[in-house]
Amino acid sequence: MSISIAELRGVTKKYQVGETEILALNNVYFNVTKGDFIVVAGPSGSGKSTFLNILGSIDKPTSGNIIFNGSDITHVNLEALHQLRLNKIGFVFQSFNLVPVLTAYENVELPLLFKNISKKEIKERVTTVLEKSRTSRQNGSFACKAIRRTEATCCNSQSIGGKSGIDHRRRTNCQP
Repeated sequence: MSISIAELRGVTKKYQVGETEILALNNVYFNVTKGDFIVVAGPSGSGKSTFLNILGSIDKPTSGNIIFNGSDITHVNLEALHQLRLNKIGFVFQSFNLVPVLTAYENVELPLLFKNISKKEIKERVTTVLEKSRTSRQNGSFACKAIRRTEATCCNSQSIGGKSGIDHRRRTNCQP
């Protein structure tokens, strides 16, 4: 039996732009289980970012439910969502969202400063990630190797091969 990590149940997201209502997601059902490797691909404007923002608890749906590790997080308060994102969900953004006035070391260190971990462990993690970054850039796998200790990772990148919609590629040997 697969362990469900994140789930969307009947999620709809609507945006109001002036007098026009934009339907970004319509009654989406989706499930991520431990070991899944999932690609979300599609053209600009197809709802990929909205989908990932809702799945990663950055945004809330207009209707439907978000389940994370068996708990409905649809209506939890902002502090609980902050703790969830800090401790359970990893993000890789298309534009990397780096703080321009910080060094590479400081950008990697920043989210760790909000966790209850020692300065020594922070230094070890940052150094490890930066070393992996240096060696992994050559084979394009920096993001996959750098992200650790999260239960789910939401990546936002441009469409792959012109495909539209959600492409599930499951690998049973993939570690979350």
